[in-house]
Order: sequence, then structure tokens, then C-alpha cells
Amino acid sequence: MLRTKLLLSLCLSTVVTPVAATYSVGTNYTEKIQAIRDNVKNNSKFLHEGNVYMYGGKEYKSENQILKELLTQNPIKEVTTSSDPEKIMLDYATGKIDGDRVYGTNASDFVKVARNFYGKTILPSCQESGGVSGCQETQKSAYDRAIDSYVNPGLTRLKYSYDNSLFYDSPEEAKIAYKNTGFNTPQRTLMYYYNGHYYNAFNQNDFEKMKTTMTPAYYYEPKSSGGKYNLDKPFSVSKEDFAEVYTNKLEDDLNVYFDNGWGNILNDTSERSYNISIEIGENGDYFKVNGRGNTIIRIKGGKIEFSTKTGGKSERYEKDILDIKVSGAELLRHFDPKAFMTEFKSYDSWKTGVISNESGSNDLNDWYEKEFTVGDTSFKIYASTYTWRGSNYAHTDLKASKYQDLGFSDEASLELNQNLPNNFKYVIEAFLNSDPGKKFIKDFGNDFTFKTYLGMGYGIKQSFKRKIREFIAENETIFEDALKEDWIYSKNSISKFSVYTSNLEKEKMLKPYKNVDPSKKFELLKGYNIRMTYDEWKNDFYFFDDMNGGNVVLQERWFVSDTKTNLKDFSDYHGYNLSNTIEGAKQIQFDKQNPLLYKKVYLYNPNGELVAEEYNEDDALNYLKSILNIKQSYVHKNELKNIENAFTDFSSLISNGKYNVYTYHTKGQELYFNNYEAALESYKNNINLIASVSVVYKKEFVYIYKDKNIEKNFYWSNDQDLDKIVQEIYQLLGKGENH
Repeated sequence: MLRTKLLLSLCLSTVVTPVAATYSVGTNYTEKIQAIRDNVKNNSKFLHEGNVYMYGGKEYKSENQILKELLTQNPIKEVTTSSDPEKIMLDYATGKIDGDRVYGTNASDFVKVARNFYGKTILPSCQESGGVSGCQETQKSAYDRAIDSYVNPGLTRLKYSYDNSLFYDSPEEAKIAYKNTGFNTPQRTLMYYYNGHYYNAFNQNDFEKMKTTMTPAYYYEPKSSGGKYNLDKPFSVSKEDFAEVYTNKLEDDLNVYFDNGWGNILNDTSERSYNISIEIGENGDYFKVNGRGNTIIRIKGGKIEFSTKTGGKSERYEKDILDIKVSGAELLRHFDPKAFMTEFKSYDSWKTGVISNESGSNDLNDWYEKEFTVGDTSFKIYASTYTWRGSNYAHTDLKASKYQDLGFSDEASLELNQNLPNNFKYVIEAFLNSDPGKKFIKDFGNDFTFKTYLGMGYGIKQSFKRKIREFIAENETIFEDALKEDWIYSKNSISKFSVYTSNLEKEKMLKPYKNVDPSKKFELLKGYNIRMTYDEWKNDFYFFDDMNGGNVVLQERWFVSDTKTNLKDFSDYHGYNLSNTIEGAKQIQFDKQNPLLYKKVYLYNPNGELVAEEYNEDDALNYLKSILNIKQSYVHKNELKNIENAFTDFSSLISNGKYNVYTYHTKGQELYFNNYEAALESYKNNINLIASVSVVYKKEFVYIYKDKNIEKNFYWSNDQDLDKIVQEIYQLLGKGENH
């Protein structure tokens, strides 16, 4: 026993940092274990303390470490798709999309479709698509069938002419017109050369014909100008793209307006109030409060608002109504409406005034006045009780007034942020007051109405933008005078130059000449030898700004008309009668003396507008193809099965680009989401991560054991750890005894 005690003492005294103490060891196992335990516990060094996370029986430093391990086993995968996630959304709140409509991006899986005149999708023929499911059994391609929709077969007409200028419905009419013409003096004009054809700058019909070959558009003119936002500035855009362009600008403007992260689109304007209404006795009678028809009396703890129907003046055929609204929590606690009503009806206490009529009588009480006190504030109510009857005043009595207690109101309401810039506030307000807007507010609730704009989720903001875009597309009248009919003549959907902007430019050019002699002729356009009076330039000249890269080119030309056509009536679509010189114009006239019968094909669209004219139908159709710019798009062959030919909107096509979506496997199925954050949030919910994790608070210590044979660090944080260490040291000491 003495040898055991000495050996244990010797071994433990070799422990460093902290140094083990020499202590007595009992003869039995229990005493030895307790001695080692006390030594370790008393001589351990504190390392640190904090939370650890337990999941599945394992210890982790953070929830992210757990999630990282789970994602290694079952990752969230990024999938590249041709499907627009916005068009296959199942749940905007969670970002979940329809996985059955996530189409691939392999080029060999796509077929081409076209858009017809009515904005519908035309599916490919089986011949051009290789017989994919959903193809059409026809010899014509989708493109050709889309072209067909632009021409009204009932309005394809043949016309005839002998001068190749004016065309008539029959050869006989053309012959009569040619016989009545003579050789005329050449005239100078300005012609626009656009899309391979000529248009007279002084001919209204040419102007209208030229517009039909352009893109129908809107000129957006802000209701107020000079602001810093996109929608404070005018722009021209194709009608088809207006809603998209406007909402893109609106989105940018909202981000700029709310760039500090604060501010709501809707504000809570709930208000408590007490309401009283008093109708005066007769037509022509009226009220005033403190000398005004409408006023606000501010009182400690609230305010009283007075408003009158007639604005504090006599209206012969109107009875005035005095509306009284009392608001403010503190004021409402002390305001007694019954006492106010009783005081008002104490008519004997009202002061009265006298006014004389034309006969000189001075005994008519024509007005009443009384001072009322609420809290520590007083105000005067004045009532005029006479109306004009011919040349006399007819007296009435204040007692005839009707008093109505409308009672207390406490209504919760939402109001549009009145500080929003004017040029888009009214559009947002119109949308939110519409049925789709009300439904949007209901669907998204507090996530939309009580969050700052920048604090809203991405999906909510995108849905808000999409719903406004759809609302604008169906309700363009909300813009009133802000939208002007326009046409653009560039290839882009947005243009700096248009019919409307050209007219604005023309007004600027004419402004310096506004007060010149009406009979004086002048050159409006530098470099062109055309002189006209102010009224002629203003009323007869159709200006197209040609500084947009040469899409519209203005040329000075000479012409001769067999029909004695004046400048405003002349038209030469192909330029056959145009020349750069007078002599050239005369030569054209001479060559035409051996007349031929010309025949033209006129093509009209379903709206009855002339869209093409050529000397044969094939050329007319080819020209129509050159100006229509039929929209075509590639769609995935799997989507083709869900498209109804000539009925599905072209704008509703799903596989229209390249997008990244995210998916993971759970419970035997693949779930898809429009962004990684949404997928990760769903992933956490599906694995029940939050509910399954427990948080444990730990302190960790180190005990350094050292003897002549070994040095070892032991780390522990609880009794279980400590028991294991004690047993290991006991074994080490046992080995020491054997040496």
C-alpha cells in the first residue's frame, strides 16, 4: 500500500500547467478515482465558452455547418431552362414554379412559330418542323400564314391608270381621265423617300399613307415636366411595347425614389372622428365659421374641421349644409355632441342682425351669430337666413334648420403615398383602386401594404410590376392627355423621332416667323429652295424629322402632272414622275405621250387601311413582307403541345429565352424554384432543420498530463468527458506502477 501511494503521488506531481498536487491515495479503486477526478477538475485551465448545435446526434459549430453537410448529401442544383420563370410560377410567395414546364435549351428541340395580325401564335407546318407533335397539316409555313392575316381578301383590289399616277377602278375611267389632261408646267416640291417609296411632303393623303407603313406608337408627355425621374421626360414608343416600357421606367423611378430604404407605397390613414351635419332652412341661406365657408379650428388634443356646401356664400337654388368633424383622441374624450346640439338649438341666445330692403323697412332679422367654446378655444358660427326674391328680401328662420348627429366613425383605411412624384402617382393610384389592384393588395397583405418598397420581396415587386403592366395594357385611358397618337419610323420600339415629335419640331421652326407679313414667303428649311407663307408652311407642310440616321430622307424634286394636279394633290409612290431638274420633268412628260394601261394591286389590312400597292400581286406581297417585320420566335417542342394555333397569345409563350432555376429532391419528387434563395428556404422547411436543431451552452477546459514517459492534453466540458479522462489517467498510472 505504501508503494502504491508513493507511485501515484509521484506520477501526479509531474502534471504541468497546472501542476498536479501530491495527495494521499486510498487503498481502494473508488478512492483512487476520486483523487484523480479532484486533481483534474482543480488543475484544469478554462479555454472558452459558448453555444454548440446538436443535430442527428452530432455536434456542430453552427446551423450553416449542418446545412452545408446536408447540401453535400442532397444538393440544390442549378438548371438552365428556356422557360420564363415568371410565366410558370405556382406560388409567388415561395417562388415555386411548375417543374413540368421547365423546358430544356437544346437547339435541336426548338421549332419556329410566328405572330399574326391579331397577336396570336401561328404554329409551324409539319413539313417545316419535321412532324413534331402539335404541327399543322398545311403546305404553308407559319410565316406565310402570319402574312396572310395582314391582308383582307375582300379588299384586295385592282386599279387602272394611263398616266401611272392616278389610278381608277376600271380601264374606262382611267381612259376618260387621261383624255381630259394636258401638258402642264413642271412644279417644284419636297418628297420624302422612305422604305423605297416617295411621299409628297405637302399631300395629306401621302402623309397618311406613309404613316400606315410606320409603327403605331404613343408619344408620352408627362403631366408635369422638369423632374429627375424617367417618367418626367417624354418619349415615343410603339403601342405594342408601351406598357412594358412604361413599367420598366416606373420600376427604375420607384427604386430611385425609395433609394434610402424608407417609405411605403401605401400609408395607413386610420382616423377616429365625431361627425355632425346641419342643413340650413331655405335655398339661398348659408353658414360661415369665423368668417369663412371652410376652416379648421385647432384645439388642445385635436381639431374641429368646418366645411360648407356652398363655400360660405348664398346660392339661390341651394340649401347650405354645415359639416362639423371633431377628431383627436384627447379632444374626443371631452367633446359632448349632445351638449353642443342643445347649445346650437338655443336660438334665443343667438345674436341677430338687421338689414333694410328697398322699401326702407328695418325690422327684418336677416342673420344670426353665436360664439361657441370647446375646451379653451372659441369660434363664431354665422348664419344668413334670407334669400333674394325679385327686388325684395324674403326672411326665413334659423329654427327651420335640420340638425343631424352622424355619430362616431373609426375606419381603417389605406391611402396612396401622396409624396410620390405626380407623373406616376396617378397611374399607381388608378391601379390600386381597380379590381385587380384591390385583389393584389388582398393577395399580398401586409407584405405589400406595410413594408417599405425596398423592403419588399423580389417576387412581390415583380408581381406588382407585372400586374401594373397588364392593367395599363387594358386601361390606357387612365393617361388621358398624357398619351398622344403617334407613329415611329425607326426599327426600334423606342425612338427619339416620330410623327408627333416632328410636329413639335416644326412648331419650333415656325415660331420666329409667327408675326411676319402673312403674304410674305420665306424658306423654312435651309438648303431647300422652297418658299411659302407662314400659313402654307403651317397648314400644308407635313414635316418628318430626318436626323435619325436617314430612315426618312427629304428630297427636292420637280414633277409634271397630266391631270393638272396642284402641289397639295400630287402623289407619286414610285417616283416615276419625279426629276432633279425641270428639263428632266419635261422629258418624263414627253415619254408618257404614248400611254400604256397600267394595272396595280392594292392590298388592305383587316382594318381597311392600305398597306401595299404594286403592279402585281407577288410584288405587293413581297413589299408587304419587307415592311411588316413579322415577329417570329423559337419555342420548345414540348411547349408546342400546349399551344392552340391562332388562339394562344404570342406574348404568352413560355420558352422565350435562357434562364436559371433551382431544384432539389425531396420525398420522391423534384421541386423547382425561380431563384436559389427561394429553393434554400423551401429546403430548410422540408428537412425540418430549425425544429430538429438543439442549442447547447458549453464551457471547455484543458488538463495537461505529464510524467516521465508521456505528455498529453485532455479536453473536457461535462461530467461524461471528465469521467473518460479520469479512466484514461487511471490506466496511465496503472502502467506506471508496473514499471
